[in-house]
Amino acid sequence: MFSDSLIEKLAGVLPSEQTRVSLQNDVVQLFEEMRESVYRYVLSLGLYPPQAQEATQEVFLRRYAALKQDKPIQKPPGLGCAGGS
Repeated sequence: MFSDSLIEKLAGVLPSEQTRVSLQNDVVQLFEEMRESVYRYVLSLGLYPPQAQEATQEVFLRRYAALKQDKPIQKPPGLGCAGGS
């Protein structure tokens, strides 16, 4: 039904199940390592705990979505690195 070249092209565009699972695992690992730090940071911005929990989850959901679409994460303007050059 489909030509081999079309299937190869689609395979290159569509993420494989293995790639998707790998991305999920990477984000889950990142979440486990960083969630407390992100949560504390968001709390320091003045959000109430339920809002901070939602914002923390949103950070990791956006990271997964960006990785899934192979987009780099852009640092918002005005956010500097402490001790950076």
